[in-house]
Amino acid sequence: MMMIGEDWHPTLLHTPGRYGYPTARILPGSASDYITEAVHPGWVLVVTVKDELVYFGPGPASVARSAAPF
Repeated sequence: MMMIGEDWHPTLLHTPGRYGYPTARILPGSASDYITEAVHPGWVLVVTVKDELVYFGPGPASVARSAAPF
């Protein structure tokens, strides 16, 4: 049962996957809690605003709010 006023759109980390299929992982908090930086050609670093490592690997990688609730 969904409650009125709650946000059911999670924050997702999109990264390249195997065999050309991208992957998505649910992250806690909002998309503004994360910083994405290109640190080397082809490599991306994703950290929280509190400097906790979330992802370091090949890019492209992005953090965004899901368009669909779940």
